[in-house]
Amino acid sequence: MAYYPEGKAPKAFHNLADKLRETHLFGHVADHTLAPAALPSHGIVLYKKFDDNMVVYQGDADDEEELTAFVAENSLPLMDEVSPENYAVYAEANLPLLYLFVDPESQTRASLVDSLKPIAKSLKNKVNFVWIDAVKFAEHGKSLSVPLDNLPAIVLQDMASKAKKYVLDVTGTKIDASAVESFVSKFTSGSLTPTLKSAPVPASQDEAVYTLVTDEFDKVVYDDKKDVFVEFYAPWCGHCRKLHEIFRSGDKFSFFPFFWLCRTIGSHLGHSRRAL
Repeated sequence: MAYYPEGKAPKAFHNLADKLRETHLFGHVADHTLAPAALPSHGIVLYKKFDDNMVVYQGDADDEEELTAFVAENSLPLMDEVSPENYAVYAEANLPLLYLFVDPESQTRASLVDSLKPIAKSLKNKVNFVWIDAVKFAEHGKSLSVPLDNLPAIVLQDMASKAKKYVLDVTGTKIDASAVESFVSKFTSGSLTPTLKSAPVPASQDEAVYTLVTDEFDKVVYDDKKDVFVEFYAPWCGHCRKLHEIFRSGDKFSFFPFFWLCRTIGSHLGHSRRAL
């Protein structure tokens, strides 16, 4: 809402109103007696139905880019439920997105969300926070490597690359504001390592062919002491099964002391920390 004398509303305000007419309501009030007390003179106020309810614009009213950023930054709740209806807003924001995967029927959901809002506020415009129905959107959780067997769970996705995700290593009742704050602090400082999809490391490797999983990929494949030959296969693929049988006869290559045969199921392998 622009509070200015008749005909004095900034051009940038009118331009933005035209651009955002389908998603936001814009208005002009010429009678300053109707302005909120927080606005001692003319200016622009953004009203919303969440968090602080009202925010006074402190920037240059003639700077359309700055005004656009102000509206965008204040159009998202500190921590809202994310769903197919509003996901695009977070995707377009292109900021890291922290998900709280939680059972919507959980009696502790509301209190946990409220405890995380101060963290979300301190990281406003740096990281977006949301909570998501872990029951309805379990498949999305699996795609982000979220451990859904002990809710709630936290994962932070780099929306710029989409591929990088960071899973908090504590779940369930151990999740609290302190754990989340420490986790996000490590992310913003660049000290977190992305979580990679991996099958469990085999308890033993008794066959001639080494079973390779993501957690050991760099250790095995980039071992400078050996040449490594890796088969990426899918169990349902006929050609892969035939090649798999050839690989099982890996003992034929045992006389090569510096040669290592490995096999791995492609769908069980995340992105390596180094490019293949």
